[in-house]
Parts: sequence; C-alpha cells; structure tokens
Amino acid sequence: MSFFPSGYDFRAQSLRLLHLANVNTPDGDYGFILGADGKFTDVNGKTWWGSRLVRADALGFGLNGTAKASSVSLSFFEDPVDPSDLVTQITDLGSAYVKGRAFTRYLQVFDSVEQMYAPVHAPRQVTQLTMDHITIDAPDDVVRVIRLHMESPFRVRNGARRLVYNTADHSRQLGEDNPSYEFIPTEPRQEKRIIG
Repeated sequence: MSFFPSGYDFRAQSLRLLHLANVNTPDGDYGFILGADGKFTDVNGKTWWGSRLVRADALGFGLNGTAKASSVSLSFFEDPVDPSDLVTQITDLGSAYVKGRAFTRYLQVFDSVEQMYAPVHAPRQVTQLTMDHITIDAPDDVVRVIRLHMESPFRVRNGARRLVYNTADHSRQLGEDNPSYEFIPTEPRQEKRIIG
C-alpha cells in the first residue's frame, strides 16, 4: 500500500504539499499549517491555521545511538508598551496541559492548484509524537519564543523489556495465557530436505 493516494502523479507540474500538525489538548484538537501563512479546510471539514512564525524541526530518526527529540516554536515580537498576555496564558497552563498528549504530523497532497481550495484527498499521517513540556524564552527585550517539546519515539530504547520468544514472555506481553510459541522451531537441523 502506497503512502500517497492512488493515481497521484509525482511528475505533474502542479504538484503541491502542505505540512500539517495536530496538537491534542484537554480543550480539543488544534490544527496548524507548518511554515506557511493561511487557512486550509480539509475534506473532513477540519480547519488548519498557518503562520510563518511557527517553525518545526525536521523529522529525525534514531541513528548511531542517538534518540532525536523534536520541537515546534512560535517566535514573535512583544509590544513593550502593550504586552500581549499570550506568554502569561501559556505560563498559567504550564507543561501539564500538554504532557503525555499526542502531537501528530500530517502531509496533505494535491493533484492540482485548484484542489487547495477544494481538496479531494484526506491528510495522511506521517508520525505521532508524545508532547513533553513547554519552554518560554526571551532572547531580548521584545522577542519571545514559545517552544513545544516532543519526546523522541526512541527515547527509552535502553529500557527495552528484554523479552524472549517463549510462551511465558509472550503471555506476559499479551496479559493472558497464549500457547502459540509452543510450536516455534527450536532446532535448526532438519531431518528431511524441504527442496531437492
């Protein structure tokens, strides 16, 4: 099964993609367009809001012993005369507001420019990460950076369960008795040759 919709033409001159992100919170799900300004409504009726002020790390995978984490940031100028209460609101909510909740990235494909206004394909899920905490930085007098951190999907690699392929560990993993591993081959030597 292909990730992209059937009939999707990669060689078409009007090839378009949108990178989308869904943030799950106690108050509901919020959709964002990453790296672009605007508003987009998908085939399911969900509205995604975009701003170039929102930046996301590139997707990374665990290689050579690393467990790459990810983050999304919103950078903006705070008016020193009439400061926004956005930072105060985020501080009041705290990291507990998002900790352990899902941050899901999607890819929205279009066969033509016209489909950006009347899409025919649903967004395709690329990855789902678990949100961890929020930080707020003030690099200077007026710039504020709100950063949402996600844990790496490979964060606890060194804490693997160390299960082996036997009936006891399989039953422990499933939470109930399961005799299916009684029939797993344990002897590499075969009495008869299968072919020839």
